[in-house]
Amino acid sequence: MKICFQTKTWGEGTGWFAQELASALAENGADVIYVAPKAVPAERDPKHPRVTRYVSRRELGNGPLLPRVLSSLARVRDGIFGCLSARLQTNTYLFSIPDPMPFFLPLQAMLRLLGARVYLIVHDATPHAWAGRARPPFWGRLALILSYRLSSHLIATTRDCRDEMIYRYNLSPARISVLPHGLFALGAPRDLPGNGNLLVFGSLRRNKQVLESIRAVQACRAQGLKVTLTIAGAPDRADPSYWADCQAEIARAPDGIACDIGFVPDDALEDLIAQSDAVLLPYRGFSSASGVAILMALSQRPLIASATGGIRDLFDTGMTGIALSADAGAEDIAAAISQFCAKPPAIWQQEAQKARAILLKALSWHEIAKGYLAVINQRGAVPGT
Repeated sequence: MKICFQTKTWGEGTGWFAQELASALAENGADVIYVAPKAVPAERDPKHPRVTRYVSRRELGNGPLLPRVLSSLARVRDGIFGCLSARLQTNTYLFSIPDPMPFFLPLQAMLRLLGARVYLIVHDATPHAWAGRARPPFWGRLALILSYRLSSHLIATTRDCRDEMIYRYNLSPARISVLPHGLFALGAPRDLPGNGNLLVFGSLRRNKQVLESIRAVQACRAQGLKVTLTIAGAPDRADPSYWADCQAEIARAPDGIACDIGFVPDDALEDLIAQSDAVLLPYRGFSSASGVAILMALSQRPLIASATGGIRDLFDTGMTGIALSADAGAEDIAAAISQFCAKPPAIWQQEAQKARAILLKALSWHEIAKGYLAVINQRGAVPGT
C-alpha cells in the first residue's frame, strides 16, 4: 500500500505526531510519500527507507508581515503540488493538521474528483481559535462541515472528539474511527526531585487555565504549602491579552513562580521535567489528545489534570495523578495540589513507574499504525497504489 501523508506542521506536538506516524506506517509495510516541512529538531524527520520525502517550505514564525505571508503561501503551494504529484503513484491520502480551509477544501475536492480516498485525522473537532466565542464564524463552520463531508473517512484521536463531531456536526458514527495519539518520550525518565515544584508546559492558551493554575499555587503558598510553579511555553499569538493577565497575576504575588517563555528545546525541556514533581493540566473545553500529557506521563511525572478528552483516556488506561472535573476552577486546582502534597514523593514515584510501563504498551506507534492501515484497508484502498 502506498499512502501520501501531508501536514503543514514540523515541530512541537503536532509535528512529532505526524513524524512518528509516518515512520510507523512505513515500519508496518506501507510506502509513504510524506509531504511536510523539514522537522525541528532535524533528527525527528522520518528516515525509514519506505518513506519518500517531499519537503515543503517552512513558514516564518516572526518578522515583518509580508515575508511571513509569502512564506506561508510558499508552504501551501509546495504542499498542494506535492499532494497532486503523488496522485500518479497512489489513490490514498492521509492528512493531519492540513493547510487553512481556503486552500485545503479545493485540494480535497480535486482529489476526490480524481478518484482518491481522503482520510482526515481530527485532533480537535472544533478549532481552538473558536474557543470562548458565543457563536463560531458562519463561513468557518461551513468550511469545516464541508471538509468533514468531503473526507472519505475521519479518524479522531479521542472518544470525546468523535462524540463532538457526531453531535455538533451531525456526522454518522460509521464515518469516524478512533485511534489514540502515540507515545512521546525524550529520554530515560529521572526520579522525582521531591522539591514541590509544579510544571505548566505548552502553548499558554486560555482554555489551559494557566491563570487559574497561578492563582491556585498562590493560594497554596498562602496556606503554608511548600510548592512552587514553573511556567514554560509560548503565549497564544491569537490572544495576547491572556498572557498579559497572567503576568499581572504573577506580579501580585510573585514568590515561588518562575517563567520560561518562548520555544523550549528538547534538552531544556528534559531539565524542566527533571526539576518538577508533577504537571498541571487543568484544561477546560478540551476534547482532543494531549501530547503534553503523554510526554509527561512517560517521563514518570504524575499529572494534576482535567479528566476530559485524551487526558481522560490516559487516566482510564493507567496514567497516575489526580483527576480534575472538566469545569475545575482555581479553588479545585488548589485542593488537588494539597491532595498531591499529602502523598509522599516515593509513593508517587512508584505509581508513575507502573503507569509508564502500561502506557508504553498501550500507546505504541507500531500498534497505532496497524490500526490506521486496518482502517484504510477496510475502506477501499487499492493494494499497491
